Amino acid sequence: MEREVPETNYTSTGLFFFRGSRTCTASPAAIYGLLLLAALCLQVINPEQIKESTQWLITVMPILFMAPTVNLAEH
Repeated sequence: MEREVPETNYTSTGLFFFRGSRTCTASPAAIYGLLLLAALCLQVINPEQIKESTQWLITVMPILFMAPTVNLAEH
């Protein structure tokens, strides 16, 4: 079952999504990354606690960039 996605005029600068010229919302992934970075810098989280999951993400990172790379190559 496909879900319809309404058309919007969002433009992205990486960290923020702009709709039109007045409203701006932050990307959730960017917010989570900044919170994780702050927690690591403030030593709230020990790097050993996230070592296993970060190693897995580094392993699959080339796969995550495959679709955008193919899209760029087509255009």
